[in-house]
Amino acid sequence: IKICFLRHDIDYSIENALKIAEIESNLNIFSTFTVLLSGSDYNPLQKKSREIIKKILKMGHEIGLHFDSSIYGITSESDLDEVIKIEKNILEVIVDHNVKMFSFHNTSAFSMSCKKDFYGGCVNSYSNFFQNEVEYTSDSNGYWRFRSWEKLLEEKNNIIQILTHPIWWKPNNC
Repeated sequence: IKICFLRHDIDYSIENALKIAEIESNLNIFSTFTVLLSGSDYNPLQKKSREIIKKILKMGHEIGLHFDSSIYGITSESDLDEVIKIEKNILEVIVDHNVKMFSFHNTSAFSMSCKKDFYGGCVNSYSNFFQNEVEYTSDSNGYWRFRSWEKLLEEKNNIIQILTHPIWWKPNNC
């Protein structure tokens, strides 16, 4: 493997994200943690959440935007571009750091049809490049959807992407 994109979509547990960031940092692994502005389980504007996000950044990880297009009723790529710009700017103010990429939250037929490399000035983790050139696996809903990360590593692909969700990674998680 020459390139591994390691991404953690923070849907629910920002505290678990911090623990994962600490473990990876101690192992000299750096990844991207995507923050959901519209979720109901944590508020990135809240002081505690903001401090956790900044700690993750200080460890050398990147912060990206986890974007839910369904809450806006977006039906065009031009509208998508504009709303991602807005959320990107909000997140940049919260973390006082440049946000370079985004991932869709709860993908839909519409979001999966949005294949451009960039929207709102952010790299689209569902672009044609990531769909066609990068081998991928995810732990969505608490199980490996396509294959485990171990199997993906055994395949010896040149470029891979591993997506995890911090909610599923905690001690004694069954």
